[in-house]
Formats: sequence, structure tokens, C-alpha cells
Amino acid sequence: MDKNQRIIESGIIIVGSGAAAYNAAVTLAEHGVTDLALVTEGRTDGTSRNTGSDKQTYYKLSLAGDSADSVHEMAKDLFAPGCVDGDIALTEAALSTPCFLHLARLGVPFPTNAYGEYVGYKTDHDPRARATSAGPLTSKMMTECLEKEFERRRLTLYDNLYVIEILTNESGAYGMIALDRTAKDGENPLVLIFCRDIIWATGGPAGVYEDTVYPLSHNGCNGVPFRAGVPGRNLTEWQFGLASVDPRWNVSGTYQQVLPRYISVDECGHEREFLTEYFSDSREMLKTYVDRFSLEEQPGNGGEMRPDDRPEGKPEDGERPPELPDDKYGKNEPSFRLSTFYSVAYSKDGEVLSVNNGNNDLKSEETLLETASSILENGKKSGKSGNMTYLVEEREDYTLVAMIDGTINDKNQEALIKQMLIIGSAAMAVLFLIS
Repeated sequence: MDKNQRIIESGIIIVGSGAAAYNAAVTLAEHGVTDLALVTEGRTDGTSRNTGSDKQTYYKLSLAGDSADSVHEMAKDLFAPGCVDGDIALTEAALSTPCFLHLARLGVPFPTNAYGEYVGYKTDHDPRARATSAGPLTSKMMTECLEKEFERRRLTLYDNLYVIEILTNESGAYGMIALDRTAKDGENPLVLIFCRDIIWATGGPAGVYEDTVYPLSHNGCNGVPFRAGVPGRNLTEWQFGLASVDPRWNVSGTYQQVLPRYISVDECGHEREFLTEYFSDSREMLKTYVDRFSLEEQPGNGGEMRPDDRPEGKPEDGERPPELPDDKYGKNEPSFRLSTFYSVAYSKDGEVLSVNNGNNDLKSEETLLETASSILENGKKSGKSGNMTYLVEEREDYTLVAMIDGTINDKNQEALIKQMLIIGSAAMAVLFLIS
């Protein structure tokens, strides 16, 4: 072996430097295990430190309100879709509360109410208010609080080492080979790492998909353990779906409150709007909304986060999401918005149970209540009322009036007219030059 060969030895090597890696190191240290070290490609890179959104959701057992919850029930909900092993689902449910409280003790400002309850809200397909958020940069706060505790304990970190191979024999893994990203020309860039155990905490999605909108600092590195024979299982939290590639921006659920135009671009650059092709008309789209409607998931019901519980920096309902990067026209906002869903639910006695204005300011609650009342007086189960297409559905405990507004508001109409004038003027100029 080259006498100048760099060698690292440690009992446990944790690969990564995000929230998962730091949490593994800190938790082991709290249990008396200090023969460990973090190895990372870039200490300040990674998804958890460099991700922002309208809000980032942390999922755990319900800790507020009067809705019953249990480890068993949460494990059943995690297991139900069939994408996670039962023992993993049970472990995740059982440890969700102590892990959450651990982060809170380290300084992550999760919201509480006046009584100290950690309030929450419901997410997609979640039967209880298990979700919470410290704002748009929750995962960044988590990483930084854990890193601060890691440094307070004077634990070891090796930066700028890119792991390229896991060393294995008949007994299993015993080390790794890494590239030193700081090695100068003529220097040996290979670093040998010997250890007893490996914890792989590099995330992964950004390095798996060929087409991605993850920021460039979101590296991921799961190909290495896969090549070493580690089976890819329980990877249900990897995210994929609709996104914009220019600017690079993930389509958040907030933007679905107002249905945008979904454009698909083929290999030749031809654009096709495919959402309108899927639904035959707005009434069919509204029927899908009605079928998925749940009174318990509406604002103000159950143990959801209340406005007074909102942490500093978290956008309020209807507030604009974080600024998008400038596009090639130098603008951040969409040109215009299309259909918006609204709903009003009444008890059998006529009491208003919920009003949902689609989290925007296009229609006030008073306007929606007047429209819904007029629709019920009309007695029809479906139809149009002004610019609203509506459906009325009688349910066991309440009556639902669901509406969809396909009009363009004044501001967006102005933008649309402006674009038409620009395009029209350009076309006239071209025709003039040709003639």
C-alpha cells in the first residue's frame, strides 16, 4: 500500500450531512456511542438543508385536539397503501413522537397553542391532524439544530469526500472507497475508509431521476449501496410528479388550489395541454372534487393548526407562495388563473358547517354563502348560477354545495388582454414587413 495513502478508521460511518445523518449521529451519541464519524460530499449540500416550499410538513402522531390516535392506528395508515413493510411502519409510528419532541427540544420552532399542545393539520389521505410545520424552511431548521448539537458534542465529520464504492467480503461490508474532492493535480484522490457498520443517509431522489427539478446541490447517492447488494425497499417517501423545468420548480399542493394549465412538451418541442383533455367539461371536473370532499378536512374542523398558532415565517392562507426565480420574460407570476373550486356545507337544520373559498381572495365567504343559498332555493341538483357551475349533493349528515368558477379575475384578464395586444401588434408588424 502507498505510504501516502489516506486512511480513515471508525466504528460507525454515517454517509451524508442532512437531517437524517446528523440525527443518527446525535442519537447514537446520546446513547453512549461515540466511535462514529460523518462522511459527506459537501457539508452544506443536500436536500434537507437547501429545500424550501410554501410550507414543509413534518408527519407524526397527533398530539393536539380531541381526536383519538395511537401508534397502532398510525402504523395501519402507513401500511395500508402497500408500499412499506409492516415492521417499518410500526417503528416509524412508534418513534414519530420521541423524534419530533427531540427536534423541538433542540430548538426547531414547531407551533403550539396557548396550552402548549403541538397543533397540527391534515394532509392528503390523512384521517387525523398528524402534520405540522415550522414554516417554509422546516427541514433546514431541523438540519441546523441537529448540526449545532453534533458540533456541541465534538463529533467527527469528514467533508468533501465522495463515496464511490462499498467494500464487502463474505461477512458483509467492512469499509468504503471515497474520492477527495479537494485533492490537487498529482495527488492521490482515493481515501480508504474502514469501519464496522455503515449508516447510509444521503437521500436519493435527486440522483435517481434523469429529468429532475431538484436544485443542483441535491445530490443523492443511492447507486453505491444498490451496487453493493443492498435491496431497495421502503422508498415510499421519494418524491416524483409534475414539475416545471424552466424555472426549476416543484408543483406544490398550494398551486393546485387554483387549477393551472398543465402543459406537456414532446421531444420536438410541441406543447399540449393535457388536463382539459382528461375532463370532458367543468362539470365532470367538479364531480371529481365532490367525490373527494370530506367535511372533516375543511378549514376549522378537527385539530388543525389555527391562525394564532402559525409560526413566524409561515405563509397564511391565501398568501403568495415563495418567489419563483425570474423566468426568461423576467416575471414571477402566471399570466392568468383558471378554474377554482369552492364549497359550502350545511347541516340538515340549515346551519353553515364550513365555507371553503379555495384559499384565495377571488370570492369572499359572504359571496359564496349568498350564491350557495340561491342555488339551494332554486332546488336543482346541478347547473349554472352566473359564472358558477355547481353540484348539490345530499349526504347523511349534511348538504354539500360545490362550485367551480371558470372566469378570469380582473387582474388576470388585464394580463391576458395585454398579452393578446402584444401578440397582435407583433403579428401586424410582421404582416406589414412581409407586404
